[in-house]
This record gives sequence, structure tokens and C-alpha cells, in this order.
Amino acid sequence: MKTTEVEADEEGPVMQTAAPAAEKKEAKAVQADKKKLLGDTIRIEVSRLDKLIKLVSEIVLDRSKMDHRIKDMNLIFNKLRALFDAFRSLQFQSW
Repeated sequence: MKTTEVEADEEGPVMQTAAPAAEKKEAKAVQADKKKLLGDTIRIEVSRLDKLIKLVSEIVLDRSKMDHRIKDMNLIFNKLRALFDAFRSLQFQSW
């Protein structure tokens, strides 16, 4: 390992060891690998995730119910329109 002299104090020069360039490169590579693995991640509590999943499932179910009701309303509307048209044609025939 390489050593370098930094400062002198009352007891003499203070020696500081410098890490070789290979160790620094390896440390940077490890950090880069960690960043690649983590990417854009966040940590959340399991209870919050569970609550979010439940809310999304409720939304999906409610959306399905709403779509079904809209379909039923369209059928009723079309039947009413047909009845109204039939009534109108009967009314004009009787004149």
C-alpha cells in the first residue's frame, strides 16, 4: 500500500495511507452496480401498499359495476325510444 507524508506535528511527520487506484475503481464499480440494481426504487411500508392495492381493486370493481349500469340504462333508453316512436306513429294514424 502506498503512503504519503501529510503534515508534521510535535512528534514528527504524520503518515497517511492512500488507497490504490484499483481499490477506488472497484468501490466506484460497486456503487454503480448498486445504482443499476436499485434504479428508480422507493421503500414503502407494506401496510400502505396493501391499502393502495385494496383501493385500486375497489376502483376496478366500481368501474365494472358502473359500466354494467350504463349498459342497462342504454337498453332501457332504447326501449323507451322505441315505445315513444310507436306511440307517436299511433297518434298520427288516429288523426
